[in-house]
Amino acid sequence: SGANSNVLEAIRKIKLRQLYNGAITLWDGEGTEHWWSSIYAAHFLIEAQKAGFEVDRSLLDGILGYINNRLKRKETILYYYNQKQQKKIAPKEVAYSLYVLALAGKSNVSVMNYYKANPAILSLDSRYLVSVSYAIAGDRQRYKELLPASFSGEVSVPQTGGSLYSDIRDEAISLNALIDVDPENPQIPVMARH
Repeated sequence: SGANSNVLEAIRKIKLRQLYNGAITLWDGEGTEHWWSSIYAAHFLIEAQKAGFEVDRSLLDGILGYINNRLKRKETILYYYNQKQQKKIAPKEVAYSLYVLALAGKSNVSVMNYYKANPAILSLDSRYLVSVSYAIAGDRQRYKELLPASFSGEVSVPQTGGSLYSDIRDEAISLNALIDVDPENPQIPVMARH
């Protein structure tokens, strides 16, 4: 079917865009790694695998290896929210990386613990993704401790380039993650209405 050939074509494209260090590029024939695209590609490959598509182990392992290496840097960026406010946070790629590693069955618990101990440097959606990463790893206690009470109080200023975030994306990815591990959570209908 058309959908099947689209998935196979996407897997082929990811393979073509993989660099020697495991990272994925944003465009064909480009030599620059793109952290966000790499995580997104890994997320896609994990979902494709779940749906029964054949995914080359070395392709996925290469991307996950790159993601783990990026996490070692403990980078921070200047983040703008609620129109004019700014603060230093971990790039949103960090929490997305931790979430995707957990989905792949390769939770990076030491890095998760580092950010759980430093929640001030996590954006709101990042707190959702890191908490859900604990739930996927089987730690319901830490999941509950870190999960925000509601998705409110912090609106991302849409970003151009980099991690491609906006307030709608932020809440959508948080909602998607929450549905995975806690489908009865009372926050879900509220977030879905937003």
